[in-house]
Amino acid sequence: MRPAGAETGYDLWLRYAPVENAQRRAEYRSAFRSIVIHSETPTAQVIVVELERASRHLLGSSRAVRAPSG
Repeated sequence: MRPAGAETGYDLWLRYAPVENAQRRAEYRSAFRSIVIHSETPTAQVIVVELERASRHLLGSSRAVRAPSG
């Protein structure tokens, strides 16, 4: 019998479970190449961090999340 694993409140709220189906994960990786954030506010910076965290957990690799230069 496996002991129950504790989750943090953060994981419970945003549970980024990995996409187990390899074909589906590859499709998502292909479709989700990058996101451009048109802001450099503190809120936008939090969004960037969260999107990178989500892609790392869901897809197994971080996707490019960036603000436009200039």
